[in-house]
Amino acid sequence: MSRQIYLDTEYIPSNTSNRGLVSIGLVDDSGNEYYAVNADHDYAAVQAHTWLRENVWPSLPRTWTLAFDRAHPDVKPLDQIRAELAQFFAKDGTERAELYAWFGTQDHFRLLGLWGHDWEEMPRQIPTTIHELWHVVGAAGLKENLPEHDGDVHHALADAHYARTLHRHADLSTLPPTLPIEEAAELARYRTANARGTLFRFDGAQMRGEFFEGELVLMDRLLSSVTKAARQGNLEEVATLLKAHEEQAARALAEQQRRDCSHIPECTWERDDGQTESGPEVQAVVRPTCYEVCALPEHAPCAGHYTLTVAEWEHDRWTVSHFNELLGPDGTFAEASLDDLQDRSWMEERSWDRSVALSRAREAAPDVRVNSIPASAVLRRLMGANHPDQAPFSGSVRDDEVTEKGEGN
Repeated sequence: MSRQIYLDTEYIPSNTSNRGLVSIGLVDDSGNEYYAVNADHDYAAVQAHTWLRENVWPSLPRTWTLAFDRAHPDVKPLDQIRAELAQFFAKDGTERAELYAWFGTQDHFRLLGLWGHDWEEMPRQIPTTIHELWHVVGAAGLKENLPEHDGDVHHALADAHYARTLHRHADLSTLPPTLPIEEAAELARYRTANARGTLFRFDGAQMRGEFFEGELVLMDRLLSSVTKAARQGNLEEVATLLKAHEEQAARALAEQQRRDCSHIPECTWERDDGQTESGPEVQAVVRPTCYEVCALPEHAPCAGHYTLTVAEWEHDRWTVSHFNELLGPDGTFAEASLDDLQDRSWMEERSWDRSVALSRAREAAPDVRVNSIPASAVLRRLMGANHPDQAPFSGSVRDDEVTEKGEGN
């Protein structure tokens, strides 16, 4: 299993340079920690920003006169922070860990910014992608029942520990040891997997159901109910819920197979003994269910942060998303809560057939913003100020052997 690392930063929103990074905290799944306060951060900007002054400033090292304590061992120059982070991520021979954060787009941006977002300069052990715990907790149906933060809120290391707690909260394999070992071991088998379906394991049984016609909503509710029953130690209720799901999943799967197989033509073949046999003609079908659209070249620094995802929501209905935000009919992105994702009318307004969704993604890509900086501005910077008249690359959609490119601003 890959090493899991949890990240949090405190930063000045209006300053996307390294002077805007105030502090950084990390903790891994084994409890190894790292914390540093940037000696070069813009102290005056922190004091001038009301929220930072009230929430972040109290957690920073201070002298007895309440001035910023630059002599504190946690306060370090950027060169030292880079070197120590490289050592932390490479600990125990880690090749590349899984990085997690709670609403972590800014945190990951600030981490990569320490190396100028240049992957060639950045140590290879630094993850270039991040897992958003908001999605992990939401998928587990637990957003309404989060554990309390038992540390100093807005202290980067304490918040990194809280991110680790949230991940464990969403993972049934880390249930509190309130059950007998044998029963807890059975519950630990419970998992969700497969982007197109849900797989349950309980008492050696396997149950699978496909997502279609509201099945996703049913499964989210089931997951929430099973989680609640499991945490209460009610194994009988867990077994009942999963049995009911097994029966419904079997019916759903049979119906899906009936729909999928009705068009397959019959064919005949000759067996080794000379007899003929007939049956459905076997046809392999490749069907893409996700595209990426970005206004930056594929290997450009920060391209991942500016990438839109065009994904199939249901049969021939596609959504355009940027992290946890969905593109709406008015061309703007809005944050999608778990309730929104389960609201069919809300989702229908934000889904189109594939060609329309790809077209909308291409149109939106140049204006995708990270820290208020649009992709088009990043592209101009990459191309260099000496080529103002050069037409920029406006986006690509990749699918195995197909590449589509459009032209734009």
